[in-house]
Amino acid sequence: MGRFDTSLRPVYLNRAAGEMMRWCASYYTAHPEEAAKQQQWLEAQRSALATGLRIDVEAPMPGVDIERWFLSTFMPLRGPDGAVQGALWIAREITDRRRAEQALREGEKRFRATFEQAAVGIAHVAPDGRFLRINQKLCDIVGYTREELTARTFETLE
Repeated sequence: MGRFDTSLRPVYLNRAAGEMMRWCASYYTAHPEEAAKQQQWLEAQRSALATGLRIDVEAPMPGVDIERWFLSTFMPLRGPDGAVQGALWIAREITDRRRAEQALREGEKRFRATFEQAAVGIAHVAPDGRFLRINQKLCDIVGYTREELTARTFETLE
């Protein structure tokens, strides 16, 4: 599907949403091979209309030089009789959040590698003396397995 589904016609768009919709429509028309990426967004909107449930979709903005991500929320709009008559679409740029999450994942990966590959024994110990996290070097130094250490407290090491 290389264009927007006309059955999902917007009733009102603010300026930013209108620009985004025009950009996406233009992009997918010029790049029909990437139209499958649009499907997640369209399916979320259809699902909100069909099920009457709120749907959240995180997706990148297509065809921009830098990666920009948006969180689109689709919420059903009900008429006086309770029937779903449309959907409210709210899009928020979440690029900074996505970058921060990626940086956090990379930092955690580096921490785990440093912790496990350290030339010294390292342990995280709870205030009550229980071992929470132990690297292999500490096990080698004290002569216990991780399982044996986690069954002990710091004070009971011999």
